[in-house]
Amino acid sequence: MRRREKVALLLVAALVGVAGAAFLMLDGGGDDRGQGNRRRGSDRSESRGPDPVAVRPAGDGLALGTLTVADDVRRCPAGSTCNVVDVSCPGLQESIRGFVSRAEAPGEPRGLVMFFGGGPGKQWYSGRGSDPQGTFARLQSEGMDIVQVRWGGQGWLRAADGEEVGPAQLACRSATVINWVHDTWYEPLEVAPEPGTCGFCLTGNSGGASQITYAITHYGLAEVVDAVIPTSGPPHAELAKGCLANPGDEAYLFPGSARQVIDGSYGARGAEGPCSGSDAAFQPSFERDSIETGGSDYQYPETRVHFIVSPGDETVAVR
Repeated sequence: MRRREKVALLLVAALVGVAGAAFLMLDGGGDDRGQGNRRRGSDRSESRGPDPVAVRPAGDGLALGTLTVADDVRRCPAGSTCNVVDVSCPGLQESIRGFVSRAEAPGEPRGLVMFFGGGPGKQWYSGRGSDPQGTFARLQSEGMDIVQVRWGGQGWLRAADGEEVGPAQLACRSATVINWVHDTWYEPLEVAPEPGTCGFCLTGNSGGASQITYAITHYGLAEVVDAVIPTSGPPHAELAKGCLANPGDEAYLFPGSARQVIDGSYGARGAEGPCSGSDAAFQPSFERDSIETGGSDYQYPETRVHFIVSPGDETVAVR
């Protein structure tokens, strides 16, 4: 079995396991599996919803942005409906356009899973195919709606020229969309999962893993997310180790291409940025913007977190 197939099976097992964890101890098979959910009406929520001002920071968490539904998009993953969204965040010079697809599960819904692709997030998680390794079909058979997010322009990780904001603040874009999907699409499902079960769940690969983990460490969204399952990441766990040549951290250093991606989050282009230059003066900024060191919330009593990493994955995301 190929590595991608193994990772896909592990991901499905984690999501379905989380989705079904409350039911594994029940007797009577499939007829009992709906006992953890409240039934809702027969009408599914409309794909176009209100344009909420997202103000859900928890404690010292960073503020979310605002989202406006701009229009429906024609090019959409097979079996899905799509929206165009414009996202603006406090402290960022530029807004960004995103695209959000939704494929509804047949029959009675049990939850919703959001998928975020790697790198700058400019492609659907499914890529050019409609269903990577059959992942979506398996989840939909378990009653899960499938939502994918991709970004226009240079993607979620790029700041405006000269704008030294960093990836944690840029992750407001993803967190704002997550919050909007929860309030607009998930809540109308009226499901009531047991703590830690799907429910409302997030998964993302590599750079997508960073998008979903920033949402809970820096933006206080663990209170509405039931499970977070990063795969092959997050690469933004400890930026200082990846960017600075500190003694003992040599194994963690990012290659040149990854350093330039980090630099783009600080408004730098080419090899002129603080990561490419191993600028020690930026260590406080790197620590502030790292998922492991700069967040405001690391206690998730009702949110399950699973990391899936393949032994054959030698990318910078899992060093």
